[in-house]
Amino acid sequence: PLRFQEMATLAISLPNSLARKNLSSGLASLLVGDGQVHEKARLALELAKGKLDFAKIFHASNAHGAALLSGCVLKVLLDGASFEDPALLELVRVVLGLLGQGVLHSDQYVSVACAVGLETALSARPHDSLTEKIADVLPKVLVNLTEMVNRFGNGDHHDATRVSGLARACGTVLSSTTPLGPDANLTSARDGCVECLFGLLGSDSYKKENEVALTCGEALATYADCTRVKGSGAAAAELRGLDEAFDPNYAATLPFYKYVIYRALTKEFQAHNPQTRTATVSVIFALVVRASEVSLVGRENTFAETVTVLLPALQAVFVKSLSDPKSKQLSRECSCRGLAACFGLSKAAGEVGESDALNESLLKAFGQTTNHGGSAMMETREQEALRRIQNAETQAEGREALNTFLEQASGGGGVEAVEGGAAGMSEAALG
Repeated sequence: PLRFQEMATLAISLPNSLARKNLSSGLASLLVGDGQVHEKARLALELAKGKLDFAKIFHASNAHGAALLSGCVLKVLLDGASFEDPALLELVRVVLGLLGQGVLHSDQYVSVACAVGLETALSARPHDSLTEKIADVLPKVLVNLTEMVNRFGNGDHHDATRVSGLARACGTVLSSTTPLGPDANLTSARDGCVECLFGLLGSDSYKKENEVALTCGEALATYADCTRVKGSGAAAAELRGLDEAFDPNYAATLPFYKYVIYRALTKEFQAHNPQTRTATVSVIFALVVRASEVSLVGRENTFAETVTVLLPALQAVFVKSLSDPKSKQLSRECSCRGLAACFGLSKAAGEVGESDALNESLLKAFGQTTNHGGSAMMETREQEALRRIQNAETQAEGREALNTFLEQASGGGGVEAVEGGAAGMSEAALG
């Protein structure tokens, strides 16, 4: 049988990319519960480190395998209890830094592989104490991801496939930074990364492939829905100024999970560019779906509570999107599914009054109303019946008045008929 070192070497050097991916996942599964996990993980990371060094990358396939293997192994290490081995901890930091540096590679194959490695490694939700030990690496990683998203999101070199992979990594890395304390470098890098994700809405990459907006929404939802932020009831107070223009000063005071929702509702969805508005619907849909998943598994956090409080505003976005003539197929589908998610969340909320109001609005949105005269005025079935009765009465009064006039005109003493002249004569008779 092959030893672990030989299998790790194969995971890096196999000629087939799918085989490298599957073997890396299998090796990571073997490490779970292994008594020698630290020794074997160190061996695998040392092998990957040599292939991820920019000065030594000669084969893109080896870099691809090294990125996937290091991501799977790091996930096993970071998912476990905190370890105190300084040499292994330094190796973890170095490999994370190399993955962050690898996203800058000009080869899309290598860049996206490093982004996938970062996404896999940091999806483990490491312990807060362990996250603090690798905190100095994360700002640089975020800066590199932001640079590449900005470079390939717009312009002549836009690449929807590369941007999608980078955006998913952005969401995972952003989520891993939430337990860290205030730091100027980290805050700046985090704000820049969030800004670049919102910048993808309506971008050239989105125009080429609309699914970029959904990927961006999933990344922002991953960032907003952090399991470390527990529900606190009062902390989920309703946002103010949702019917007003975006206020950057007020937005700067909001926590990250509220900032994402507030900006999507008041700035991106209110943009003059129809492409941006259409793309924002996918982002709001991703936020609502993430809150629905949280409620489904019974995991409470402040993000889910905030979405539940803001259901009327979120539902109004979906209804407005369905009536927007510039909406695309993806945004319409997201609107329909988003309304269904809102219906489920309103039922799960448990408050009868608000649930009934939301359900009534949903019924109106799905055909329980009539568009009067092609206008935007909405009326219930009862209002429609009353309007038709009033119209019929008005028409009956008009007919009665006309008949009275005709009777008077044809009787004696009324209006006399005019005779003579050319009345009744054809054009031929007149010559």
